[in-house]
Formats: sequence, structure tokens, C-alpha cells
Amino acid sequence: MQLKTSLLLFAFFLFPCHWVNGEGSLGGLQWDKTLPPLPDQHGFAGAFSGVSNGHLLVAGGANFPDAPPWEGGKKVWHDRIFSLHPEECEGGQGGKWVVAGKLPAPSAYGASVSFADRVILIGGDDGLKASSRVFSYTWDGKLSDPVEYPSLPSTCTNLCAALVKKENGGIIYVAGGLGNLESKSGQALKTFWSLALGSDGLPGDGEKWTELEPWPGPGRFQAASGVIDEEFYLFGGLQLEEGKTGSRVFPPLKDAYAYSAKTGSWRKLQDMPGGRAAAPSPALRIGEAHLLLVGGGDPDSLQWLANNPGKTIEHHPGWTLNCLAYNKVVDRWAPFGNFPTFSGDKIDTSRVTVNTVEYRGRWFLPSGEARPGGRSPRVLSVKAVHEGGFTGLDQGVLIVYLLLLVGIGWHLSKRGKTTGDYFLAGGRIPWWAAGLSVFATGLSSLTFTGIPAVAYQTDFAYYVGILAIPLIAPLIIYFFMPAFRRANITTVYQYLEIRFSIAVRLFASVSFILFQLGRMTIVLYLPALALKAVTGIDIYTCVVLMVILATVYTYLGGIEAVIWTDVLQAVVLVGGAIIAIFVIAGSVEGGFGGLYSEALSAGKMATANFDWGPDSFTREVFWVILLGGIFQQIATYGSDQAVVQRYLTTSDEKSAAKGIWANAFLAIPVPLLLFFVGAGLFVYYQQHPAELSPELKNDQIFPLFMVQALPPGSTGLVIAGVLAASMSTLDSSMNSVSAVVVTDFYRRF
Repeated sequence: MQLKTSLLLFAFFLFPCHWVNGEGSLGGLQWDKTLPPLPDQHGFAGAFSGVSNGHLLVAGGANFPDAPPWEGGKKVWHDRIFSLHPEECEGGQGGKWVVAGKLPAPSAYGASVSFADRVILIGGDDGLKASSRVFSYTWDGKLSDPVEYPSLPSTCTNLCAALVKKENGGIIYVAGGLGNLESKSGQALKTFWSLALGSDGLPGDGEKWTELEPWPGPGRFQAASGVIDEEFYLFGGLQLEEGKTGSRVFPPLKDAYAYSAKTGSWRKLQDMPGGRAAAPSPALRIGEAHLLLVGGGDPDSLQWLANNPGKTIEHHPGWTLNCLAYNKVVDRWAPFGNFPTFSGDKIDTSRVTVNTVEYRGRWFLPSGEARPGGRSPRVLSVKAVHEGGFTGLDQGVLIVYLLLLVGIGWHLSKRGKTTGDYFLAGGRIPWWAAGLSVFATGLSSLTFTGIPAVAYQTDFAYYVGILAIPLIAPLIIYFFMPAFRRANITTVYQYLEIRFSIAVRLFASVSFILFQLGRMTIVLYLPALALKAVTGIDIYTCVVLMVILATVYTYLGGIEAVIWTDVLQAVVLVGGAIIAIFVIAGSVEGGFGGLYSEALSAGKMATANFDWGPDSFTREVFWVILLGGIFQQIATYGSDQAVVQRYLTTSDEKSAAKGIWANAFLAIPVPLLLFFVGAGLFVYYQQHPAELSPELKNDQIFPLFMVQALPPGSTGLVIAGVLAASMSTLDSSMNSVSAVVVTDFYRRF
């Protein structure tokens, strides 16, 4: 059976590219249009917005209340503040906007951020002059009085801002804008300011705005901001023609930058596919690594009048409907869904000049400009969704594989089961099977999906820690293993009573049991979480299935069933990794050579950082990882019952030594293969960024690829292998815990 499975796996190598679906990610945007519109039939451009104690606040803005501009209407700036509780609107429960208060003065086109239940309003203008004022509101049954913050270093409107959260507060960053509406210099600002806030959302005593080094590119206004972790992002915007007041330079900018709050430095990002200005800001943070620009002014919509002679603003079709997703890990842009359209309403399409608001996993776009001179009172919310891609064939393969595991336990249950048989297999296990079982126990589902995820996000630095396994193998073979075998023990903790005392034995046994119980919960839950995200299989179904099946075959076959299912699982997982790397190489430019060169140039294959600085012990440097790996592996291979029990199942010390060496040699190429899979995933998604699902976590990147790109049927086999890897760790824990309970407690007392 193992031979047939291996031949089936390698048959797929002949056709590595055939099954790559190339249909993009398995998800999209879910828009909600059911929130009540603002109580103004025109809506507002450039309104401030935020959330405080569960209430959405929208303040100020500008519109044409009397007539549209093509009919001679004049633009008016507003001061009203509206409030809505979004949860009151769920499930058709109603809910409505109320007028909560007024701004100190009419204002629009500033920026706003929400933090610590405060909505902070920054800059803006009243149509005549720009403002430097910064203040905040809170909602607690009613609107509070405004709380003043330090003013901006200079007046500023049409700016962008975002807040980076810190451990004990946050930092507001403000970039670009226009300093004076009446200026004839025609220069957009190239200013970058920050203000530190405490955990209460207020600046400390004497705190002022700090002027920071600006981004490398030109000055701009109506740019979009964004935040991922402790980085501030700046996208696109517009410039002004020098010497001409209000004369905008087209096309809009398409450059992008990121500022690290940790290092205080900027880095250039890949340019957007096309320029974008006045897009809803901040950009929507989706998942761990994506920022989403929805709507905005692209070159076609901004230059529509120039490209359509004889037409007027009245005929403008609206802003772009295309949404763009940026992924931080691969530094790539990709189209991701579209802005919703409304049947029978040609002027209510996309949005510009909107301050977005995030609340409980959804992003809100309150009002905004739908086309030049036209606003919309509609309030939209959006979130990214992912759909599983598990086929019927994959499900069939999964079922057959899992039944095979139970069949192994049933077959081995026919043998007699003394205590020695049940916990030590009567010494019948061949050395190579024992070695594969030890290897499979270490190669859990967390390792199988985790190593590629680490390499995808970073590099090969942690591979050094795995190399500690062959380094400590001689120590285990010549000192630990002989002592355990000659003591004629069932559990490693019996040796502690021989060497020390019963108290030491019992303490170690209880510690091991508690550790394994905690480990089992993690091994069950995390793979189930990842598989649900990419396949749609329910978490509870995954967990219950793994527990029942592992319990059945472990109960029926004892350690012998555990070892032989481990062997099968190791073959499947290694075969799955080989399939994956062949499919990746067949799907990127240049094949294996292109994959290697791209990963190398991106720094993904760096394995050693030899920094010896005073703070190096807190970072992933060579000697820290190596020393940590050595002591970790000594603890695992020298004292963990789940591992020691394996080399007590062979017929003699020589066979046990061969099994340990087999595991040590497998620990060199197989983890390296998984690291290379992670580097390959980085290259693959750099070249196929549209296939990334923004709402998935980086740790789920390998299961995502399995569902998207592996051949039909083999996806089910590899996913089954992931479940089996969880069960391999689970069954090892169950059998070793039962051995400890029976031997160290039940029989002892």
C-alpha cells in the first residue's frame, strides 16, 4: 500500500502545471448596503468620521444643497454631527441617525482617527482657509464637549492620517496635504508629523507634534494612508502645477511608501498598477498583511472631461469601481473585487474623500463624493470573506485515507496485547519504522504548515535550530538510550526513581501528563482552524473526527498502530511537500532556476545572522538559535516519553541506534524542503498576487496553496496528511500518557 501511494504521488510530478487553477483567491468583498442613509438628501464629501463606545459619528463635510455645480449651485461647508448605533440596525431592527451636536465651526476635508473611544478630528478647511486645529469627541449617551489637542505645526487640509497602536498608547501620523487654499505657489505639502497619545487617547502634558523625515517621493495631497502593525503606509495622491492655484497635475501619483515606527525609516513599495487619488482613507486593513483601497479617483475618472470633449460634469460616470489589495509580505498589488453599484442609480457608484471607520471586523464608508459635484448619503460597510475550495474528489480521498488509518489499528488488534505489546510493541518494530515514527512525531501538522509559513514571511534562520537534531544524536545513542534500555523500563520516568527517588519520578510524570494534555488541545485546534479557513470544513467536525479516529486505532493497536500510521503519514507529508515544490516551480517564471534566484535575491534563503551585539540574544541570530536548538532537542530526545518510547520498541540497542540515526538524517533534508516550499510560496504569490486571500492569516498560506494549486485528489490526500499529522502527535500523546498513567501510577500503587 505504501508503495502504491508513493507511486501515485510521484505520478503527479509529470504534470506539475496542469492543475494550477489561476482563478484568483477563493474569496471577495461582502458589502452591506442596509444601514440607514445620513439624514441629508445630498450627503457629504470630506466629512470626519469615527466610532466611540459603539456609536458611529459623522461630522461636518461639504455639499451643494441648493443645486448641483453644473446648474450654478454653490458649495457649502457644514457643522452638524450625526450619531448612529450600527448594531441597532442589524437584522432589520431599524435604528436611525440623530443629530448629536455641532462642530465649533463648519469644516471638511480633514482627517479623523478613532482611539480609546475618542474620535479625533485633524485639520481640514472651511472653504476659505485651512485649519491647524486638532480636537476629539466621545459619545457616552450624548456627545461630549470637544477636547483640544496640540495644534498641527501649520495649517493643513486634504491631508491623510492614521494611528499606529503601541503597547501603552498610540501615535497619530499625518502626511501631506495643502497648507493654504489661497496660496499661489502651487506646492502640495511634503510634511510628515506625529503625535504620541496615552492609553486614554490623550496626549501627555507638554506633548507636541513632532516633524519627522518625509517620504522619498514628491509632496502630495488627497493621498491615502494605512496601517499594518507598527508601520504607516502612504499611497498615491495628487500634485499641483507650480504657480497655478488649484491646478492639479494629472495623472494621479501611483507611488507608495511605508514608514516603520520601530526604525524611524521609510521604504519604497511597489508602485500601484495605476494612480489613485482621494481614495477612502485609511485603507482597509484586511487580515494580517493586506491593505485594501476601495474606490478613489483613477486616471480615467479624473481625466474623463479632458478625454470626452463636449461633455460636462453632469455626464461624468463616477469614480473607479475597481478595488486594489496590497500585500505586505510579497510587496505586490492585485485587483480584489469591485465597489458595489446600485440598480437604477447611475450617479451613486464609487467614493472619494471619505474617512473610513473600522468597527468589530467591518469597515464603514459614511457618505462621500460619488462623482464630481455629486455626493451620496448612503453609508456602506464592507468586509472580506473567504470560501472553501474542497472538491468532492478531495473529500473522497480524505475519507479513504482516514479509514485506512483505522484499518491499520484493526489489523494490529488481532495480536495479543500484554503490557509490553501495548506500550512497547514487544520489541517487534524494525529500526527504519521506529526512526520514521520519531520523525513523524516531530513533524506535526504545526510543523508541516508552520515551517513554510515562517519561510514565506521571513527566511531560513530557524533551520539552524533543526540542525541540532543530528548534532545531539551521538549523545542520545551513546549515553541516554543504552541507560534506558538496560534499565528495562516502560516509561522514561521510571529511570528517575532508580537514579533519584519516587518523588522526582512522580513530579516528572505529572508534568509530562499536563504538558501533553495542553499540547493535544493546540495540535487539534490550530490545524482545524487553518483547514476550516481554506477548505470550509467545520472546526468541530475536524476536531471530533481526529479525536475519534485517533482514539479508535490507538486503542485497537497500541504503540504498534501508532508507529505504522506514523510511517504512512510521514510518506504522505513528504510526498505532499515534493508535489507542492514541483507545482510551484512549474508555475513561476524560470522554473526551479527562476524560483531559486528570485528567493535568493529577496533574502528568503538567508540562514545565518552572526551578529554579536549586546542585544543579539533577543533576536534570531545564529548562536542563539543553535544553542537553543541543542538544549531543546536534548530535552525532547532525552526525556520526552513520546520519543523515548519509540526507541524502546526495537529488538536491541543496535536497532534503536539505527532508528535514531534515521530520524537524524531525515531531519536535514525534509525541514529544508519545507523551508524551500515557503520560499517558493513567496515567489509564487509575488507572481500571482491575485490568488492571495486577504482575510486569511499568514500561517494559513500553505493550506491555501494546497486548495488553490495542487492537482484534484492530491489536495485531499495532502489535507488528509495534515489531519493525520495532527493525529500522529495526538496518538503519540495518548499512548505515552496512558503508558505513564498505567506504569507510573496505577501499577506502582
